[in-house]
Amino acid sequence: MTDRLLVFSNPEVQKLLKEKFIPVAGNDWYQRRRQDAEGEFFRNMASQGPRKGEGGSTRQGHYVFTSGGKLLGYNNNRGAERRLAMIHDALKKWEALPDAEKKAEVPDRGKVDAKFTRNLPEGGRIINVYIRALEKRNGKAMAMTGEKVGRLAAVDHLWLRASEEAELHRLVKAGGGELPAWFTHRILRYHLVDSTRGEPPLWKFSEVKTNQISIDAKGKVHGAFGMRTEDQKRGYAGALHGRISFNSDGKLASVELLANGQHWGEGRYTKGARPGKTHLAVYLELSDGSNPADRIPPQGMHWERAYWNAQKGM
Repeated sequence: MTDRLLVFSNPEVQKLLKEKFIPVAGNDWYQRRRQDAEGEFFRNMASQGPRKGEGGSTRQGHYVFTSGGKLLGYNNNRGAERRLAMIHDALKKWEALPDAEKKAEVPDRGKVDAKFTRNLPEGGRIINVYIRALEKRNGKAMAMTGEKVGRLAAVDHLWLRASEEAELHRLVKAGGGELPAWFTHRILRYHLVDSTRGEPPLWKFSEVKTNQISIDAKGKVHGAFGMRTEDQKRGYAGALHGRISFNSDGKLASVELLANGQHWGEGRYTKGARPGKTHLAVYLELSDGSNPADRIPPQGMHWERAYWNAQKGM
C-alpha cells in the first residue's frame, strides 16, 4: 500500500493522469469474478498482461488500456520512477495506434451480475469510518510523526439500511438501551480493524469477546469492546463513546462515534505492525452522500450476506 501511495502522490504522475488519461478505479475482487459484459471486458484486457488469473487468482495492478480493451501498459506495486516509465511507454504506444483504435465507443452494458455488484440499498445511509494509528507524546495520543508506515489515516464506509435506521430511532425514542447486536457486531467485526498498512483481516464472530455498548434517550453512546484471535497474537480492546442524533422525521441527523483502544498484531497484508500493544483510534461520522467516494462499498461487503448479518456468526 505504501508504494502505491508514493506513486499517486508524485506530482508528475498526477499531472499526466489529469491531462492525458481518464482514470478509472475498480475492485479486482469483484471484477475478476463478475459474469457480465464489464467483467468480461476486464478479464480480456487484463489477460493481455502478466496476470492471467489462473484458477481465479488476483489480477490486481495498474493498467493503461484503450476504450476498446487493448492493453498498453501494466505495472503493480512499484515506485514512481517505474510507474512513470510505464506511463510514458503506454503513451508512445497510444500515439502509434491508428485513429480507428482511438475512438471511444461505449456498448450497451447489458445485464449486470448482481452477485458481484454492490449498491447502497434504497434509503440507506453511509457512515464514514476513519482509522488512525496514534502514539503518545507529551502525555497525549497524537498522530504518528515522520515517514513511518501506517502513519496516515485509512478510510472505509459503514452502510445502514433504511429499516435499520428506523430501528435505531425507535430505540432512542423508547428511552435507549443496548444497541442492536447487528449494529455493534457490524462495527466491531468489519470496521474496528487496523487497515493503516493494507487490507486487514476482519474479525470472526468467535473473536468478539466483549460487546457491551448502549445508547441513552439523548443518543449518548458508551460501552466497551474487545476482540482477539484464538492464539491471542492479534487483538483490539477499548471503549466506544459518542452520540447519535435524529431529525424530527426519524432520519439520522448525526453520527459521531469514537473507538479508542489498544491494538496488537498484524495480518497477511498488514505486515510491519508496531511491537506490543499500541494506540489505535477509529472515528465514525455520518456522510450526507454527496461525495461520490463515500459511496464506495464497505471493505467487508465482499461477503454481502455476512456483512448484513454480522451478529449471526456467518
